[in-house]
Amino acid sequence: MAKITAEYIWIDGQKPTAKLRSKTKILGGPVKKVEDIPEWGYDGSSTAQATGHFSDLLLRPVRIVPDPLHRENDLLVLCEVLNPDGSVHWSNTRAHLRQVQIAPIPIELQLPSAKFPPLGGCDLDDFRAEREVLCRPHREDRHDALQT
Repeated sequence: MAKITAEYIWIDGQKPTAKLRSKTKILGGPVKKVEDIPEWGYDGSSTAQATGHFSDLLLRPVRIVPDPLHRENDLLVLCEVLNPDGSVHWSNTRAHLRQVQIAPIPIELQLPSAKFPPLGGCDLDDFRAEREVLCRPHREDRHDALQT
């Protein structure tokens, strides 16, 4: 069985801006589906995701793509970060997004309204009238009052 490299990639816990992190694992290949990639642990204290005494975290593969910079069967493995018990880690924004995506969409957001019809069947005059209401110039006396 040929060996491949799998570059595990995840988002760290840096604040205010998170960064991408990665580490490489050698696997037997080729790999055809994400379920064939094992979960992998790491020390979250070096990525601002845990304190030193409880720092074990888990990378769960969720998507694989061919690695364009290395050998033919090598992979980039996009991962979610989990706590050791398998629960969602606070820095795992993908899991939070999935919860929003799964939530049902309210019916009023699914149906076009009379005020804002679908773009395919609207008259531009409707948008011009709405723009006039929203984009009125500020009153001069209000502008003057703000400067004093």
